[in-house]
Amino acid sequence: MEVFSSEWAEAWREEINADARYREVGRKWVGGVTLRLFAKDDPKRTRAVFLDLEGGECLSACTAGDEEIERSVVAIRASDDAWRRVLAGEIDPVLGLMGGTLRLEKGSLLRVLPFADGARAMLAAATRVGGERPDLGPGGSPQGSR
Repeated sequence: MEVFSSEWAEAWREEINADARYREVGRKWVGGVTLRLFAKDDPKRTRAVFLDLEGGECLSACTAGDEEIERSVVAIRASDDAWRRVLAGEIDPVLGLMGGTLRLEKGSLLRVLPFADGARAMLAAATRVGGERPDLGPGGSPQGSR
């Protein structure tokens, strides 16, 4: 299954909800989060997922378009290679934001920093889901499509 696909987003939601650590450290977070992956050679080719998070639970997860990004409290964008490294555990998500490997499209670092442990637990759940690099070539998903 390809990362940032509908199937992958649903598997990630299930993994987040099965994680006692996330329930504990994510319980104060309320709001949607969008993660957008773009092709390094063409940043207009993207794929994104939206997570609706509240009280240590992921209420829903899906591929994201403009509507989900609008609903998000935080939206983070990075190249497919950067997301691969985050999901492999090679890059800490908070340090990636602070260092510019991951970029905030919406929201602020001040909003994210108090929830650093929740972000790490959430992405650790994605690591357990695994997945293959998505095809963002000419036939891949353009920005905003599902």
